[in-house]
Amino acid sequence: RYDTCSVWSFASKMKLSVATAFIVACLLTARAAKQFALNVPQVLLPYVPERNGVKTNFTLKSQKGCFNWISTKPDVAMVTQQQSPDRPSGCSGQAIVTAVSIEGRREKSVILADEQGTSTQLRCDVFVDRIHRIEITTTTRELLLEEAPEMFDVRAFDEENNTFSTLRGLHFEWKLLKDEMAKNQRLAPDDILTFVHFTESGYEADPIISALENQGIHGDSVLVQGTNTGSAVVQVRLMHPSWGSMEPNRVKLIVKENLMLRPYQVIYILPLQYVDYILERRKQG
Repeated sequence: RYDTCSVWSFASKMKLSVATAFIVACLLTARAAKQFALNVPQVLLPYVPERNGVKTNFTLKSQKGCFNWISTKPDVAMVTQQQSPDRPSGCSGQAIVTAVSIEGRREKSVILADEQGTSTQLRCDVFVDRIHRIEITTTTRELLLEEAPEMFDVRAFDEENNTFSTLRGLHFEWKLLKDEMAKNQRLAPDDILTFVHFTESGYEADPIISALENQGIHGDSVLVQGTNTGSAVVQVRLMHPSWGSMEPNRVKLIVKENLMLRPYQVIYILPLQYVDYILERRKQG
């Protein structure tokens, strides 16, 4: 016959062991999950105006782990697994998400990434929506004459002013317009500014942008160089007819002489003394 206290003691130890094992399993799972992370938790991509229209892509990736990728709504955004040379066959550390929705309204798909070794699952919410407005981003609006070209990019926003994750691959029309505020300026806009192909510059050329330039089309990034002093306006609009009602975006750029005083450093002198300065006009190269 068993002692009642011994039975209760045994049962208590069993419950404690099960609870301990459960806690340890949860901690190990949480620790494994922290080892893996996607580069972004959410992506916003523009919808495709027509079934055979230009689609935008975004790359999801994880520095660690090997994943199988699926999309919960492939008619909204599909995912294509990219084989990584340093990962086992059948899984990968990155995948390309492509917007395929042609509805013109906000839709959502969830990209799930299942890690093979630990059964950890990562997710990324992908939204596909219509572009509401576009904007040229600048780091400066003053260019120096005959210096290296400046890069200008386009950002796009939805109706709630959220920024689209990428516009790479979309076709844009970039134009140079007269600065209507410069009344006495006689030079044409094309004489003040010029577009420079990435392949003709010292900049690293994005393969998609280079491919578009080879077709005589501009993408969401351009290079602009000053060729004469003056001011002109850069305008951009989306080329597809479905965006015809959207207002183009414009920025005014000023081209100045690249002038410097020599000596360059601060000089301290006594009263009634003087220092000779030389005005240099600098050119690229």
